[in-house]
Amino acid sequence: MAKLAGKKMLVVVDGVTMAATMSFSLTVNSNLIDITTKDSDAWGDSLYGFKDWEVSFEGLYDPSATFNAEEVYDAIVADDPVYLEMAVIDGTGGGLVFSGNANATGFTMTAAYNDAVSFSGSFKGAGTLSKGTVATS
Repeated sequence: MAKLAGKKMLVVVDGVTMAATMSFSLTVNSNLIDITTKDSDAWGDSLYGFKDWEVSFEGLYDPSATFNAEEVYDAIVADDPVYLEMAVIDGTGGGLVFSGNANATGFTMTAAYNDAVSFSGSFKGAGTLSKGTVATS
């Protein structure tokens, strides 16, 4: 069975790859509504409630990049939503992509002595997260 190297799955913000990311995590949650009653014979029961999703990321700061840590900060300050894609980018297309509108919710920049300047942050989904495939080139 084929496996996928993490370096091929990137975060794309408003059509531009987020520069110098080292890792990201996509989390999808579903809130369950408890519908357990006395008739449930001591077994819990539930229905699906609302769903939400978020993306957290970390990387190295690249001041020459088109989209980097600075743009995450700008989105937070301007209350500016973005269109996120977490996609397999390998030059051939056809790979997995998750996409949706999101709001930047966090930003951290770290500049340790004798180390590369790094950043981390997060986005919170603003609506549906879609799953599809990257268009073939």
